Amino acid sequence: MNRFAGILIFFLLAGAATQLSGQPSMAPGAGSASAKASFGGEELSFYVDEESETYFIDFEPIRANLNEIVLKNASGNILFQERVSDMPVDAIYELDMSRYSPGQYRIELHTFTGVLFKDIQVR
Repeated sequence: MNRFAGILIFFLLAGAATQLSGQPSMAPGAGSASAKASFGGEELSFYVDEESETYFIDFEPIRANLNEIVLKNASGNILFQERVSDMPVDAIYELDMSRYSPGQYRIELHTFTGVLFKDIQVR
């Protein structure tokens, strides 16, 4: 099974477990955490695999068309940038943070009309 299919199945199962348990986030003790935030009326879903320092960004709840993803350090320097405008609107994007030093970072989702962001801490 390819990596994308595995990630998709992970989120489908996590979503089903959340619906069945009534919990607002993923099952406790699974080594993962989720965060939902709202910026400018857009709900962003970030899921974190704390063991691998991987962030999963669910594009589906975002009503705007995304153009690119940008990662910045605490000083505002761009460390990573990728165009995502050709990805499906229901995609789940995987951002591997394991190669970055511990510290504060900002994940920015650039739309064609603005910027949505989430500040994160890498340990």
